[in-house]
Amino acid sequence: MEIIVFIIMVISCIVTLMVQDQLQIHFTRKKVHMLFHLLNIIVVTLVTTIAYIVFFNELSVTIFSRFYTYFFTILFIVCFVYLFIGVLFVKFIKSKQKYVVDKDTNIVYIKQKYLNKDDI
Repeated sequence: MEIIVFIIMVISCIVTLMVQDQLQIHFTRKKVHMLFHLLNIIVVTLVTTIAYIVFFNELSVTIFSRFYTYFFTILFIVCFVYLFIGVLFVKFIKSKQKYVVDKDTNIVYIKQKYLNKDDI
C-alpha cells in the first residue's frame, strides 16, 4: 500500500476516534460501545478503499467485482492500525484530562500540574 493511502487511513482513524469521543461525552457519559468502534472501522475502511481506487486509477466498468477484494484486504490492515491508534488515542485523552476520579470513593483528584503554585 502506498504511503499516501496509509496517511489517509491514519488521519481518518484519528478523526473518527475524535468524533466518537465527543459523541460518548455528550450522549453516553463516556461509556464505551463496541458499535461505535465497528462503525469507525467500516468508515475508515471505506475511505481508505475509495482513496486506493482513486489514486491508483482502478476505476473501470468492473470496479464492483474488485471492490470487495480491495475492501476486505484493506479491512484486515485497518483493524491493526485502528487498534494501535486507538490505544495511543486513549493514552493521549487520559494525559489531557485535568483530574482523576477515584472509583471507590468518588473523590476527584486534580493533577499536580494544573494546580497553581500559590495554592500549595
